[in-house]
Formats: sequence, structure tokens, C-alpha cells
Amino acid sequence: MKRFSDLQRDNPTISHRMMTLELRTLEVVGIVARTAHGGYPLRVDYTLTEAGRRLVRLIDALGAWWVAETTA
Repeated sequence: MKRFSDLQRDNPTISHRMMTLELRTLEVVGIVARTAHGGYPLRVDYTLTEAGRRLVRLIDALGAWWVAETTA
């Protein structure tokens, strides 16, 4: 689980607007789940769904393949 501010800190080159748009898209397609907590300031948490966790495994495998191919 990560808060929006944590994600933005991890990706300093992306603007606030683009981060918001990307997270909304990932939510719509079922990669991340968004949980808004009441109060001020509004706290929003994002977590990977099961589909998101499967996607991470695929991306990791692709990265490992790429490294093996480019270092051979």
C-alpha cells in the first residue's frame, strides 16, 4: 500500500496531473485499487490488485530476459 505522495516521491519526473491520470487509468483497468480515507487532508492509498501482482511478475520476467539477452 502506498500513498499518492509516496508514489510521487518515487517518481519525481512525473507531474502531479500525469500521476493522477495514470493512476486513474490503472484503477479503471483493474491494476491498482484506490482507497480514499476521510478527513483533512484527504488520504488516498493505492494497492496492487491480484492482476497487478501478476503483471509485476511478467514485467520482472521480461526484464530478466532482456538482461540475459543483452549481456550474452
